[in-house]
Amino acid sequence: MSARILTRRAVGAAAAAALALVALVACSVSVSFGDEAAAVSTDVNDFVFESMAADYTLGRADDGTSTMTVVETFVAVFPEYDQNRGMRRILPDSYLGAPLHPQLVSITDAEGAPRPAEVESEDGVYVMTSRADDYVHGAQTYVFTYTLENVARFFDDTGVDELYWNVNGVDWAQPFGSVSATLHVPAELASALTGAESCYVGAAGATDQCPIASTTDADGGVTVTASATDVLAYETVTIAVAFDADTFASFDSSYVASPFGWLQALAFLGVIGSFVWAIVFRTRMLRDEPGRPTIIAEFNPPPRIDALESAVLLGKTTKAIPAEVLEQAVVGSIRIEEAGRKLFGGLKLKAVLLDPARADGDGFLLLQGLFPHMTPGEEYEFGSNDARLSSAARRIIKAAER
Repeated sequence: MSARILTRRAVGAAAAAALALVALVACSVSVSFGDEAAAVSTDVNDFVFESMAADYTLGRADDGTSTMTVVETFVAVFPEYDQNRGMRRILPDSYLGAPLHPQLVSITDAEGAPRPAEVESEDGVYVMTSRADDYVHGAQTYVFTYTLENVARFFDDTGVDELYWNVNGVDWAQPFGSVSATLHVPAELASALTGAESCYVGAAGATDQCPIASTTDADGGVTVTASATDVLAYETVTIAVAFDADTFASFDSSYVASPFGWLQALAFLGVIGSFVWAIVFRTRMLRDEPGRPTIIAEFNPPPRIDALESAVLLGKTTKAIPAEVLEQAVVGSIRIEEAGRKLFGGLKLKAVLLDPARADGDGFLLLQGLFPHMTPGEEYEFGSNDARLSSAARRIIKAAER
């Protein structure tokens, strides 16, 4: 396959911003072995990498987004004194706004034997750590296998889809004797390759190029290889491989594309549904009887105790007669009506006798004081001085007090 160089970006300019694959040594303890040992450096970063080889297998998920299985082989050369217990690989959990969803598969040695493995996610990074119980010395091989999603995307400035990837990353404090990358493109994606591919090496902003080539496999797939030697600390190898536009679907970051968005929408609909159900249940199952939408509290006195006697029992004799008048209006022996206005604007009230038979004992005595003739339709105007009513009131209260 012919190669065309992608020159529109320099290493680190977009690569570091897009995806800085950071790696750090970890889990180190400094110790002292007397004066001679004290002169020996115990900085956990004081070692080198003999090599780093990355093997990428590109894929496409059912929804059209890109996937990649990564196998990284690091050969670290640690000092012979006790300084390091292992190494750590740190990955960002997103790439240009799209989640990478990194998932560790395994950490092994050169022979495939499992090494201790720990993972944690925090502050936008995914951390894979291999921490031994004892110190490690000399050449040590660590093989990290993990999976990623949404690794390729469309770039407006080139009009194509690209895998634009830092191989080791610019955050290493150690030099690398060599860094190589091998990209496997399966047959179903190989036909979408445009032939444009580039390799850069150096610190952020560098434009130095490194060798990159591609070959067609027997099964129709394509293998792209790139490498560089003597990569200094804080330098990286970056590869860029172009595909036709729309080879991969872009990550959908819309609200409805997220399962959490649907869950929130369903929860909101559930709240609305519960509210509607509560209204329906209230109006149908707990509705008031027709003609009586509001229940008015009603209180009746104990049997054989009327309003006048209640006032006397409560020590409120001044309110006994007004209470009895209201009671007679309630039982229907009298009706209270307006009788015009007073001189200064207040209302005058009068009682009209309706049915004396409705009154109880105290009530009948009161009616006799109000209506001398006890004739239905007879009226009494409240507020007038009436010795007859006053005398009747005294008799009624006196009888109640007994």
